[in-house]
Amino acid sequence: MRNNILRRLLLFSIAALTIFSCEEASNTSVITAFEKYTVTMLTAPSVVSEVDAAVYTFDFTLDDKQINDTHITIGVGSSSTATEGVDFDLVTHDVELLAFQGQDGFSVDVEVYEDFEVEAGDEEIYLTFTSVDPNGIELSETKVITIEDSGLLPQPGPTIDFTLRWEFDDPLLAMLDPCDIVNDFDMTIQTAGGAPYDDDLLGFTMATLACPQVGTLTVDDMTDGEVYEVLVLIYAGIDLGDFDHAITVYLDFEREISAFNGTVSITGFDATMPGNYGVIFTIERNGNVVTLKDAVSGVIFGEGLLAGSGYKFQTVKKPK
Repeated sequence: MRNNILRRLLLFSIAALTIFSCEEASNTSVITAFEKYTVTMLTAPSVVSEVDAAVYTFDFTLDDKQINDTHITIGVGSSSTATEGVDFDLVTHDVELLAFQGQDGFSVDVEVYEDFEVEAGDEEIYLTFTSVDPNGIELSETKVITIEDSGLLPQPGPTIDFTLRWEFDDPLLAMLDPCDIVNDFDMTIQTAGGAPYDDDLLGFTMATLACPQVGTLTVDDMTDGEVYEVLVLIYAGIDLGDFDHAITVYLDFEREISAFNGTVSITGFDATMPGNYGVIFTIERNGNVVTLKDAVSGVIFGEGLLAGSGYKFQTVKKPK
């Protein structure tokens, strides 16, 4: 509170002096040149390994020349040797500060991605700060992160193993083998927007009568940067009388030497469905990093997360 009062008094004094100057020399035009102000980093630059994906926070302040409200845009400096969107991403892009508030400090978050590729050497991230205010920020670059090359570490496995399994929610049915009741779930990974079974990166190995369904995806079969749809299909149409027909489906996925491992549970299926499917997930490869997301919310899945039921089921006839 005391700082805010002092700031307002200082602004009032500046305004009063401006008015006084105008009255003393009413016939004279005066152009005031605002002083630029500088950005100072309070935290030391970080040295991180590219195998440790994390978000890093850095604190900055402005000097006392920031006498008016300002909007600061954070960008990637030209001296950066790390690649935005591949090695890292800025989490903080803009900061709004009241007059003199920059002296209290502000934070910028930078996310570094997991990367096992062999690089030419360590990579660096520099930030720039710009504004459109009359005084503005003195242009400069600030190094925040050095990413150490991990090329000597083992590379992620070339394939991903998937298992699709299912259980009845009704505890009375859960005591039975679900494969004895519903034994035809399929899963395909295919080009976005296509019809079911148009193509399949799994080679239709998970579109059989197996229970559970098991298949392997070769990572290099995915086009870098392309988003694929993961379809889960059911063929049942069974009336179980008074029993609860709800089915929970589980997708287990595992890639060696990688964070791409986990189990996702999927709700919304039931034994009465005669032939239905939903685009449950999307999957994509960026470099050597594979990401599985909820097709509706875009949430990235890890072990134990529950898929939402916002996906729309559609009817399907299984080809012979």
